Amino acid sequence: MNSQEIKDLMDAIKNKTDVSEIINIIRNDKFKDTISIHTNNGNFNNEENIAHIVAARYLMSIKKGVVAQELAEVISKNQINKLLDKAHFDFIVPTYISEAIEWIHKG
Repeated sequence: MNSQEIKDLMDAIKNKTDVSEIINIIRNDKFKDTISIHTNNGNFNNEENIAHIVAARYLMSIKKGVVAQELAEVISKNQINKLLDKAHFDFIVPTYISEAIEWIHKG
């Protein structure tokens, strides 16, 4: 069950578990093999490896629509902040996406 695995990962983080034990929590063998390779390459420290693993595992567990909805909400709030001269970030739509939207709109 995805939600239980993610809860177990979050508990392991709270308990300051080592990355090798975090990897053992993961059930998906292909994902487990991939992260084992990446954690052994030495690019990140233990805490960074754990953060990357949990983020990747979370993203694997949700549907694309959920991510799209959350992204739309962040972008909308950002645009409101920009209009109100509050803290915001610059958001540039990639050309291929804007062209696809225009093509769909022309129908």
